[in-house]
Amino acid sequence: MTGYSWGKNEQTVTKRTPEGGGMESGTWRLVVDGECFDVVERTPGVYDLTWLTGPNADYGFTAAASDGKPMGRVQLEEHARVFLRQVDPQTGHVEAGETLR
Repeated sequence: MTGYSWGKNEQTVTKRTPEGGGMESGTWRLVVDGECFDVVERTPGVYDLTWLTGPNADYGFTAAASDGKPMGRVQLEEHARVFLRQVDPQTGHVEAGETLR
């Protein structure tokens, strides 16, 4: 079970090396259906995904495993796809009260 909170066809996760950061920064790049996300594991099993190619800066979601176990690439890709399906193309946001499926 996963939970969410709120704030184009590659399917890969690669480590990103920000200036002065390096691999230990804990940020990964996830590309799903042509859309890019930065992924940060906040705590074990809790991931903040920032939608880099979306129309709104710093917009994204949090995916959390109810058991606290780390998620794999495939699980994070599916969460990103669910998020993208829920985004209103007019606003670039998930509308208030929208339930993710």
